[in-house]
Amino acid sequence: MFNLFNILLIASFFLYFCLTLKITKREDWYAESPKSKPKSIISPAEFVIIHHTEYPLSCHFETNCLRIIKSLQKHHMYKEGYDDIGYNFLIGFDGHIYEGRGWGVQAQHPSAYKFNSIGIACLGNFDDDKPDTVMLQNIENLIDEAIVEGYLQSDYILLGHRQIKTTSCPGENLYNVVKTWSNWFDIRP
Repeated sequence: MFNLFNILLIASFFLYFCLTLKITKREDWYAESPKSKPKSIISPAEFVIIHHTEYPLSCHFETNCLRIIKSLQKHHMYKEGYDDIGYNFLIGFDGHIYEGRGWGVQAQHPSAYKFNSIGIACLGNFDDDKPDTVMLQNIENLIDEAIVEGYLQSDYILLGHRQIKTTSCPGENLYNVVKTWSNWFDIRP
């Protein structure tokens, strides 16, 4: 027979497994090691910068997303000359959040933002695609997790990549959503 303690115990396990953010780790997408030791950011970060990967194909299945992320890392490291994949985290249409550089590490942002920001990239070209509700919720959940874990200030400033560099990133469709969120701030490059 269930008593109050057992019911609370079951409820706490349920909440833990349902509300815990699931992030696919670097080793799960067979990330290469960075070329050099990752540089730390000033923590908690002040900015969240939203990107899109501009990859012509979006990914709706985990196997495709893993392949695309691995390809992006190789492109960033061997064509762009970065030390690693350029983003802290990536989000696909498959409902997954993928660890890029991870928490507390500098993303590949312009120098004024490199030391105090978290870069989140959505997999796809959002001049063509529209982000779905799961993807958008994952961005919000990841930001909430960053605040709770102390990686991001609660009064953070949300920016699209185009606001700090001359680019179309994060794509018109994603940018139009992001700029409606409460922490978005209107600055220009």
